[in-house]
Amino acid sequence: MLFRSFDVQDPTAPSMVGSTRVGGNFVGAAVSGSTGFGVFATGMSAFDLSNPAAPRVIGFLPLPATAFSVTLAGSLAFIANGEAGITIAEVADARAMRQLAQIDTPGVAKRILIEGSLAFVADGLGGLRILDLTNPRAPLLVGALGQLGDVQSVAVAGRHAYISAGTNIFVVNV
Repeated sequence: MLFRSFDVQDPTAPSMVGSTRVGGNFVGAAVSGSTGFGVFATGMSAFDLSNPAAPRVIGFLPLPATAFSVTLAGSLAFIANGEAGITIAEVADARAMRQLAQIDTPGVAKRILIEGSLAFVADGLGGLRILDLTNPRAPLLVGALGQLGDVQSVAVAGRHAYISAGTNIFVVNV
């Protein structure tokens, strides 16, 4: 597999400017400054993107299960880690990423949205999970809503969470 960087200054004619070989099929990505992060079946890779013509792998963090997505907030990465729940990692130094916490969830964690000190987790058949991240080494479950079907994603606007599950979208006061 390749990690590829493109020049999109002319959106009608994007052109590849660089690539690097990686192991695995990426299913989620996030970028902070000139560092990119990609999750796949066996872990999360960090990439130096400061030179788009020569992206390079600079770090790797093994994961306990197949990941679905990654979300960044400050120096932390929140990884929806499928059947293993959620992995929280310190990524300030992408060359030496380290796991801070692993939180099992009843479903299959697919997406995570961070709003302030809360994490909203789309947990498949486990529904919606809300975690307090005040202490990212020991997150606390502060809310849960099940019986929604297979929750795939969540968005929050103001005091409402918008939850997609199958053919339904649920709006919930949070």
